[in-house]
Amino acid sequence: MYKTGQNAESVRPGKRKIGRADRRRTGRTGRESAAWTETRHEDGALPDYRVYRFGTGEAFLVLLEGAAALLAISWLFYDTWIAAAVLSPLLIFWMKQVRMYRCAKRKEKLNLEFREALNSLSVSVRAGMSVENAVVETEKSLRLVLGDNSCMDREFSCMVSQIGLRVPVEKLFLDFGRRSGVEDIENFAAVFATAKRFGGSMTRVIVSTAESIEERIEVRREIDTVLASKKMEQRIMALMPCGIILYMRVASDGFLDPLYGSAFGAIVMSACLAMYAAAVVWGMKIVDISV
Repeated sequence: MYKTGQNAESVRPGKRKIGRADRRRTGRTGRESAAWTETRHEDGALPDYRVYRFGTGEAFLVLLEGAAALLAISWLFYDTWIAAAVLSPLLIFWMKQVRMYRCAKRKEKLNLEFREALNSLSVSVRAGMSVENAVVETEKSLRLVLGDNSCMDREFSCMVSQIGLRVPVEKLFLDFGRRSGVEDIENFAAVFATAKRFGGSMTRVIVSTAESIEERIEVRREIDTVLASKKMEQRIMALMPCGIILYMRVASDGFLDPLYGSAFGAIVMSACLAMYAAAVVWGMKIVDISV
């Protein structure tokens, strides 16, 4: 028998959703996304968004891209495929950079989805619902807006299940904030837990956090709009040195032969390659402005 009143509203949805959440996590429906299975939390259910792990096929494709780039560099700068074997340790650096880039993109997407969740949560709280019931309603709206396979819908589905097991909602948000690695989510979780413990205004906390995230997103969009042309110029300029070498090799056969096949030529081309790589990394850091 369920208790009547507020607890009944929060317990029954949690009980109904345990089966659906478990089926999605175990893959019985066949709809589990790769992003959900990349990294597992300690309990085997919840992902740690601070860490990005390639899937088997994904790692092979990234490694293939890096190997193709090494072969192209070896042919352009050294005119020998042996250089690709010498430069092969750079593939470790390449894999690490791709992993960091995709992890950052996943966090950015998570932050956008969290904004949608806070907007829905604030509407439910303003309507007079308790935070627990508001989480249940938010999960339903997120499923309609973001879809079943979104990270935020999965997080709130697990929250609903845990609320049905009488886990305090502030602990669920604190755990999510820690795993997210996103500053806005971590700050919200900390303030929310404090307000819940000492009786603060839940509506004010949720609304102020949603407004803060919205402002940061708008600033980021404005910066991206201003830097869009500069980023394109940086990409073009990054490819220009390789394009020039390729043009000289194709249009002027034998013009670069003195730089190939000798120790002096290898030293010169290695120095050029090092300066080229440094310039590319420097250019990427210049146009990468975080908010």
